[in-house]
Amino acid sequence: MSDPKTGILDYLATTDATGGRELREYLGVGRQALSVHFRQLIESGDVLKSGSTRAARYSLPTHAPAPLVASKDLGIAGLDESEV
Repeated sequence: MSDPKTGILDYLATTDATGGRELREYLGVGRQALSVHFRQLIESGDVLKSGSTRAARYSLPTHAPAPLVASKDLGIAGLDESEV
């Protein structure tokens, strides 16, 4: 594959999200080379990154998973400040 950036975008188009190891194996490039291309693609908005270090996942903006939203009712409505 001649252009790693095109390879990254092509691979990400086939999956929801992937890690760096999978892409390194697919492209046959080293960790540092992949990092340079990812940084440029992330800065341009072509790729989204979630997580960090080994848990980082990369996806196209159109394939990004929906953010998780957690909420919990604490049951403090109507209490006086001294009771909270």
